[in-house]
Amino acid sequence: MMNDQSNEQFSTGSIVAQGWILMCLILVAMLATQFMNEVICAQGSEGGGVRLKVMAALLVLHAFVPMLIYTFSARWFRWAIAGLTLLLGALIVHAFYSVIVSPVAFDILHLLDFAHHGLAIWVGCLAFRWAREAGRSDNRPVIPGASTC
Repeated sequence: MMNDQSNEQFSTGSIVAQGWILMCLILVAMLATQFMNEVICAQGSEGGGVRLKVMAALLVLHAFVPMLIYTFSARWFRWAIAGLTLLLGALIVHAFYSVIVSPVAFDILHLLDFAHHGLAIWVGCLAFRWAREAGRSDNRPVIPGASTC
């Protein structure tokens, strides 16, 4: 059972890294969809080029974070990852705004955007748990449901 911490196969950090990989895959789908939209619509506008550059930068970020998680475990780093992850999740507000003001009906880009930000909120909560674990000594038992403050 994945959430039974006494018999857990993977560390919380591994789960956080896995979540980032999932977010990366969703971004790949978003990038491919955006690229196809640009080609099919032949917009050639400045806005399309900027969006593709932003998506490419986000793709690079998402590709490197899992490796950084497996490489570094300093307390400050864990908290930075937790904050960054929840920041990405908080951008779900942007996704809602995009649906409201978009002249295009709710489409696959909106769905992928919501999936990405929703997953970021979930992974962010796990990342905060992972960050709190950095302050715990190795000999302290982990009691499911107990406060870690």
